[in-house]
Amino acid sequence: MDGFYGNGYGGARADASDRYGGYTNGYTNGYHEDSAARRPGGYGGFGASDSSFRAGNHGASQRTPGPYSQRPQRRSPEASRGRNLSSSSAGPAASQIEDILRYIKREWGFMTEDKCIPVQVALQLLDPSSLGLASRAQEFRDVQDQLQSTLKSVVNEHHQDFNTAVGQFHQIQSSIQSSHQKVLELKTGLVMAKSNLLTGKPEYQNLITSSRNYADMLDRLHSIESIQNIPVRLEASMSDKRFLGAVDMLQEALHLVRKPELEDVGALSEMKVYLSNQEHSLTDILTEELHNHLYLKSPYCEERWQQYTRLATGSHLLSNNGTRQMYEFLDNLDTTTPLTDDNSRNPEADSFHYIHVIVEALTKLGRLSEAVDSIEERLPVELYKVVERSNNEIQQRYPNALRGDWKVEQKANELPSLNQTDLNVLRDLLDTLYAKFEAIAEAHRVFHDVAAGICKRQGNAQASEITRGFKELWKLYQSEMRSLLHDYLSTGGEPGQRSGQSSTNEGNVFRVQREKNKKCNFKMDLVDTQGSDLKPSREEIVTTWQKFVPGLVSLSQHDADTGLASMFGSAKIDTSAAGHKLLVRPSVFNISSLLPQSVTFLNRLKEIVPTDTDIPISTLTHFLNEFLINVFHPQLEDTLTDFCSQSFTQLDAFQQDPQWTHYSQKPIFRGTVKFYDIVTAFCRMLDDLTHDQLFTQLLITQMNTYHDKCSGWRKALVSRVQAEGDGRQVKAAAALAENKEVMKVIERVRSSSEQDLAKTLEVEHSLLHAMLPSRQLTEADLISDSKSQSQLCLLNTSMMWLSSKLKQLRRISERATDARQRRDSNMLPEQQSLTGNLTNQSNASTDTVFLPLNTESAGLFDGIVGAYQDLAEESLRTLHLEMRCQVFYRLGTSIRGSFLYADAAETPDEDVLTLSSDLLKFDRETKTLLRAKDHTFVVGGISRFVDSTFVHAIMNNVLSANEAGNDHFQLNSRVLYHNMSNIEPSSDLTRSFRFFELFEQGSEATLQAARQYRTGLTKDELRKLLELRASKDMESADREHALAAKRLLDDQLDRLDKIPKPSG
Repeated sequence: MDGFYGNGYGGARADASDRYGGYTNGYTNGYHEDSAARRPGGYGGFGASDSSFRAGNHGASQRTPGPYSQRPQRRSPEASRGRNLSSSSAGPAASQIEDILRYIKREWGFMTEDKCIPVQVALQLLDPSSLGLASRAQEFRDVQDQLQSTLKSVVNEHHQDFNTAVGQFHQIQSSIQSSHQKVLELKTGLVMAKSNLLTGKPEYQNLITSSRNYADMLDRLHSIESIQNIPVRLEASMSDKRFLGAVDMLQEALHLVRKPELEDVGALSEMKVYLSNQEHSLTDILTEELHNHLYLKSPYCEERWQQYTRLATGSHLLSNNGTRQMYEFLDNLDTTTPLTDDNSRNPEADSFHYIHVIVEALTKLGRLSEAVDSIEERLPVELYKVVERSNNEIQQRYPNALRGDWKVEQKANELPSLNQTDLNVLRDLLDTLYAKFEAIAEAHRVFHDVAAGICKRQGNAQASEITRGFKELWKLYQSEMRSLLHDYLSTGGEPGQRSGQSSTNEGNVFRVQREKNKKCNFKMDLVDTQGSDLKPSREEIVTTWQKFVPGLVSLSQHDADTGLASMFGSAKIDTSAAGHKLLVRPSVFNISSLLPQSVTFLNRLKEIVPTDTDIPISTLTHFLNEFLINVFHPQLEDTLTDFCSQSFTQLDAFQQDPQWTHYSQKPIFRGTVKFYDIVTAFCRMLDDLTHDQLFTQLLITQMNTYHDKCSGWRKALVSRVQAEGDGRQVKAAAALAENKEVMKVIERVRSSSEQDLAKTLEVEHSLLHAMLPSRQLTEADLISDSKSQSQLCLLNTSMMWLSSKLKQLRRISERATDARQRRDSNMLPEQQSLTGNLTNQSNASTDTVFLPLNTESAGLFDGIVGAYQDLAEESLRTLHLEMRCQVFYRLGTSIRGSFLYADAAETPDEDVLTLSSDLLKFDRETKTLLRAKDHTFVVGGISRFVDSTFVHAIMNNVLSANEAGNDHFQLNSRVLYHNMSNIEPSSDLTRSFRFFELFEQGSEATLQAARQYRTGLTKDELRKLLELRASKDMESADREHALAAKRLLDDQLDRLDKIPKPSG
């Protein structure tokens, strides 16, 4: 067992110990000259002798095959073939050792574990029992031998590498020993140096001090050299507008010159002043550049505002992804890290990026708050100049249109209206101005967001103070829009001057007022900038500019002259105290262009307003509502009242319009035409506004006023010069026209058919014969003036024409609102908007004109149209009754008293001739001025009325008559009949002629005709006829003859009464 253990484990360990011991001693076993003492096998005794090794006879092949070689025979043929194949293909030593290791892992794996105890394994190999491994002891020995042999083969294969490694090891060991020696020498030197340094020597101290002084001097010289190069670099950066680099450079230079060690350098005094001035100049330049891009003064900003105008051929309002360019910039904005200059791009090409650069530069300078204060201070002036530049652009765009006569004082009877050129001028002005306002608002929004982001990055607690500018911009936008609306709507101010500013200057008691009669002998714009006296001063100014404001200010001689000229001559152009020039005539009708574009601009502005401001976005248009209600509505009311007043207060308002054929089939009042023009103009304007009844009511009120004025005009026409004792102030026809009973009868006459017309006329005549005597007509009760008659005709046609025209304007709008109801119901401000339903569609391009109404205002409108019609009907009734009043008065005056004539009259009565002449003129006047059916109504049935009035006058006014008197009656009736035939072709005086015929035939013939019912007269008329027939005899001087005539008359009347009434 001892031998086994020594050969198995002990021998192996001894060999290993010897091997490693020999290897450690250098090349005792390898390359030493006593190599013959080495053990067989080369290294550690693992191999055979040299001769046997060289001959390739390994120890393993010389031995009897052990259990390892026999082990595969106990396994399956497939496993044996696999192992043999593996051994033959793996190579000599490497494959053999791999096979051995696999075999050990498989068969003797328990010995490779950490818990394996060699003594226990050895005892098991000696144990022949069933629990022992004595049966595998020979196998164990074979494996050991095979392992030894394989290891020797490995050593034999790699002995060259081992030999090389041994040589390199000795070289490394030699180098380590040499380095160790040098370290020892260095240590010794350091110890000596330390001891020398610890020894105090005065000369060393002086050298140290001098060295330090020289180093400081070199640092100063280097700093001074760097500072000297900064102005050129700084000016170049400023000239290229690389402001971020310029700011960094300037701050670096200021830090250098302000170092304590450079304070006593006198050569840097001018540089310190220069850099300090450059710091202020750079701040001013940055502020000015910021203003140039905020207020579109840079040429790079032209495209930014032009894209918002209607004239832009291709709108760039939206980027490729469908959003605003401003939103695209803000979405990509990153303020968490400081911005740096990008030398590969033009800094001004992107205006929003340029604003970002300027804000970053101002922040680095620590002057951002000063820039914000400057923006706020200059904001009113800059916006005013924007308006002025817009005015100048439009004025240059329409040079001829603004040279018209609109500045001439408007005529009192002229209705202002915009021609197409004026409309284009105003629209282009608003389009340009609002486009610039929108671009300016975008720039302020970018400034707001960039400044807010930088303040957040720096943890600035006063960020709200830095970003307050947008609210101020919004306030000034409101002010400018109010001024613009006021200037172009107000007609009370002087054209071409902002009324608000002029009034402010006049009312300012602190303003030094120059005496009006004191002549001003000096004006800045009269200074000769090219004179020799100013040349030295001009050169000095240019030199100063170039010295202290380099980069941006590079003036040529022409530029310098222009700059000086602008200093002296631009006071009257750029001054904010001057008023904006008006490009079109101020008028309330301009609201049609002003309001829709203003509302559109405000709605677009909602997309730009920052969300963190104190501006409620939903209330942006509320100031327009306040303007419309508190300013425009009263002004519109005053203007509308003024224009409408002209339509009925001018001298020719109630005169026939000389161009009436352009409007109507019959003549109408000039004032009516003008009033309708005013109505249609205001209807067009109201359609362009919101359809609020607050404005519609103004027009309805003026319609009502015009009706009152026309009604008053009618009353003036029909009024008496002096009132009667019974209080009558109007003439007879007018009074009867207002009588309800007469009105009903006349209405029946107008609506009667031809079959019923005769009976209706008899009712009318009977009513008039019953009512007129009680009025005791006089000449003053007649409308005998032909002018008054024509005025009544014109009033009728004018009111009918106006009512028919107004009916065409009636429309109940779906967009109708009523601000009065909203104010009464205390609605919220956003619910009281007068611009919420405003549309940009206008009727200006179409012929459709209408008055927007709701249900309530439509009732009022219908009422006033009905009032116009009633006034026209009343005028027509007055004319109808006036003809009858004249007939009644003239015949009543002519046929009165006794007609016992000795001889027959040769001429008709003067009253009959006057009546005939008046009726003919009346007919001609009404036929010319009235419509055909109205003329027919006025003169229709007049001959019947003359016939019945003739008989009525005889019955009531004639006391006695004879044959000569009867002939006189017949003469008058024939004259009237002849004239009535000219008025009414179907004239018929049957009753009058029958009356006179029976008078001639005598009493008996009359009674005979009465018994035969052939008289055509009533019993009362026959009684009057018999009485007149007997009146001559009854007035005889012979009493007996008179009594006989009286008895005969009584008998005749008794026989007449006994005649029964006709049946049916």
